[in-house]
Amino acid sequence: MAAEVARLIGLLDDDSTEIAEDAKVDLISIGSEVLQPLVAAVGSLDPYGQLSAVEAFEHLGDAAAGGALIDLLGSEHATVRERSAWAACGRSARSAARPG
Repeated sequence: MAAEVARLIGLLDDDSTEIAEDAKVDLISIGSEVLQPLVAAVGSLDPYGQLSAVEAFEHLGDAAAGGALIDLLGSEHATVRERSAWAACGRSARSAARPG
């Protein structure tokens, strides 16, 4: 499964947005198993791949993505910074709303 996850992460940078979107959906459908490899790879992705990773982090909603989202706030691409900030804020709000 690790090889398939790595392949899908690589496809987030595909020139075809259709292929990249399909890869994102497939990663999300695999679930939390993709988080660590995606966190490790997100900094090396192109902006579109980074945005796709942020969407995956939002869907998977795991604390493991927090550091990667914070790192993306330093991106040279405004859209990546903005989406990362919103995702990080959304995670914080969900965490704060959880009882106990």
